[in-house]
Amino acid sequence: MLLQVRRADCDHTSKDVSVGTFMLNTGEDFLTTMSCTNLDDTVGHMAHAHIYNRTFYWKAPPMTEGPLFIRATIARRQRTFWMNVVSEFIMDPGSSVTPKTCTEPPTTCSAKIHKMSMLLVLAMTVFIFLTFHLD
Repeated sequence: MLLQVRRADCDHTSKDVSVGTFMLNTGEDFLTTMSCTNLDDTVGHMAHAHIYNRTFYWKAPPMTEGPLFIRATIARRQRTFWMNVVSEFIMDPGSSVTPKTCTEPPTTCSAKIHKMSMLLVLAMTVFIFLTFHLD
């Protein structure tokens, strides 16, 4: 699994830069944060084990970024994986931007999303929405 939060504004100069910061519980041994374009802007797995339920946190940036979405790559096995799995939009009430995912169309293999993968993305959408709007 590899997960980032991105801007849903295809006209933004930094549309390909992930936003916010991921945090893990102390002692987490299956997940890790990575710094792809910003510090701890990505969360992914580091253990080659089946992960069914993990908790991690996302903190929104201090400035409003407009509408956002979650983009993930989810691996089931070495040769079975889904790329560009995207969530529903996380809306910013103060933004007038019409949200878009700004990603390439899914490949044939990513169109067949596994039910558990969709549940993960749905759960993360709800969690990040609550985190984004309760801070």
